[in-house]
Amino acid sequence: MTRALAWIIFLGAPTLLLGQTPTELAAWRDLYRQTSEGGPADSAIVRMAEARKSHPDNSICLAFHATAQLQKVQELWNPLDKLTTFQAWRPVLDSALEALPNHPDLALLRLGVQSHTPSFLDYAQAMDADAKHVRDALEAGHWKDDPAHTAFVQDFFTYLETGK
Repeated sequence: MTRALAWIIFLGAPTLLLGQTPTELAAWRDLYRQTSEGGPADSAIVRMAEARKSHPDNSICLAFHATAQLQKVQELWNPLDKLTTFQAWRPVLDSALEALPNHPDLALLRLGVQSHTPSFLDYAQAMDADAKHVRDALEAGHWKDDPAHTAFVQDFFTYLETGK
């Protein structure tokens, strides 16, 4: 019982301390899933930009916003626009991870971006560490209150393991 309480505090405290509600975090995860599954990034970008107004100093919100911007790269047709957008938003995502290096959602976001970034952009250095962090969080039940996201994370690992 004490151990379970410690995990709840450990996994839940960062969310409470950063100011977003569990409902907001669930909505941000849902936007990420929609865009990852082929939905247009523009709607996620607009909604995350709005969320940033309410949470300007929230690293989790910032990471979801940066990820939506990076997902937009796949929709762009001009290679220069793709590169410019990637170069503008990659450091933003990385800075959010520097602020919260142990947050599983952020590791998942970066892992998703890294897995879809062409190798010549050299953005795969943290893939193994991020994958381990996300797997450990999955096994610890980090997303247990969000079954749709738990299934998404499990499916994402299947996708990675099958060679895309």
